[in-house]
Amino acid sequence: MRWPSGIAGRMVVTLVASLTIVWLVGAVANVLIVRAQLEQTLDGGLRETAERIFPLVADTLEDRDSLEFDGYQSGMIDPEGGEYVVYQVRRADGALLMRSHDAPQAVFDAPVVEGFSRSSPWRIYTAGDGVLFVQVAEDESRRDQALWQSAGAIVLPLALLIPLSALIVYSFVRRGLAPLRELGVEVSTRDAANLTPLLARPAPTELFPMRAAIDALLARLRLAFASEKALAANSAHELRTPIAGSLAQTQRLVEELEGHPAQLRAKSVHETLQRLALLAAKLLELSRADSG
Repeated sequence: MRWPSGIAGRMVVTLVASLTIVWLVGAVANVLIVRAQLEQTLDGGLRETAERIFPLVADTLEDRDSLEFDGYQSGMIDPEGGEYVVYQVRRADGALLMRSHDAPQAVFDAPVVEGFSRSSPWRIYTAGDGVLFVQVAEDESRRDQALWQSAGAIVLPLALLIPLSALIVYSFVRRGLAPLRELGVEVSTRDAANLTPLLARPAPTELFPMRAAIDALLARLRLAFASEKALAANSAHELRTPIAGSLAQTQRLVEELEGHPAQLRAKSVHETLQRLALLAAKLLELSRADSG
């Protein structure tokens, strides 16, 4: 397939570039929306997890009757065998009482107050009753991974749609410019031998002024050529009699000046008149041939 040039090429490039920009802006907006919704969803899950763990932890520590850390560990395991959420149980003074399997041994660098906080690389939610606090944390790299997967699901189809849209735009542009190409072909067939008006055929309204202007130009050219032929024919016809009379006079003058020095000039004038008569005869023949 030959890539369009000229107006068609510029239209295709402009339209595809515009569509690409609009789609990219839409994709970025969708990624930002997905990111916000993902953060909201995962934060909600983190909060629910903390609120569910806290009563269990409180009961466990009450049964043990101790608020000192003794190495007790528990955890929430995902289906692949690794913890996707870790937690630490702390006293109000920040001391560690319990932690899950993969939770860091050092306490989170987060305040022991209810609410969300960040301590790289963790997103943390703290729930408590003023004495005990459960800090449930999720590795933010997991969120980033989910975000990138969502962004890929949005952008990859877009990358496939851009070439497809280019082909569709090219097809529509080529079809839309077909009347203009047909008009160009029809105009190219007009020359001095063919100044007939353009053929009447269905065309977009945008081409009506152009077709009317071309027809008017062809009409003026036909009139100019007709006037030129008429002038040539009339001039040749009107010159025949004077030239013929002048030839007869010069012929007689040449004969009368036999042996006189002026005879050479008379012969020169006579030859010039003969050439002029021949030119007028050819001009008259040409005008008759053009008129059919």
